Amino acid sequence: MGLEGLEHRRPVELSGGEKQRVALARALAPRPRLLLLDEPFASLDRPAAEQLRHGLRHMLQAMGMPAILVTHDRDEALSLGDHLLLMREGCIRQGGTPAEVFARPDSREAAELLGFGTVVRTRVEGRTEGLLRLGAGCAELFAPDPGGNFQEAYACIRGEGVSLERHGAGAVTQRNRLVGRVTALQHLGALVRVHVDCGFPLESLITSWACEDLALAVGDPVHALVKATAVVVIPIEA
Repeated sequence: MGLEGLEHRRPVELSGGEKQRVALARALAPRPRLLLLDEPFASLDRPAAEQLRHGLRHMLQAMGMPAILVTHDRDEALSLGDHLLLMREGCIRQGGTPAEVFARPDSREAAELLGFGTVVRTRVEGRTEGLLRLGAGCAELFAPDPGGNFQEAYACIRGEGVSLERHGAGAVTQRNRLVGRVTALQHLGALVRVHVDCGFPLESLITSWACEDLALAVGDPVHALVKATAVVVIPIEA
């Protein structure tokens, strides 16, 4: 557990991360048939949590020990889990591999829980070449057509799938080019969450270096580029 050299420390002399490692070691030592983990990293700072999370996954795999992890942190669920269940108000909303659930949420609730920054109600205005043409506010979006007879749908877009430009010059592969204006900037260390009004509220997640290069400020006009395949459509059944 990486606790070598601490054998003679008293419990009060251990850091929070060290105490958490001791607790996990105590749980693993009897080699239980099933390990239950309830928010095991909640009391740790991010670097300590990430290090312990990485080590725990390798230990569980090496010992062949199944585990159930309960967490509110989607990064923990996605990095540790082989199978993911989304729960809300005591009910299972969706299940599958982390990659499946992450890529294809099947409800607005699931999309919001999984961190899709943009979830907007849209209307179907046309279908062509396997794509939907959606009306979102006063803007237009193209997205893959999941099939089925519906006239309204939620369009869900992750912030990482939205790139920003100052000017709209040059050829691009993105089907969606949206003209908008910056309404807010939220600095998150190495990343910046940029809120854009482009006929509907759109969120972009870019690096702080990209934000500096673009010299973005609230009120600035921007072009938001979104690949059609980056838009997840959740039909709203009549």
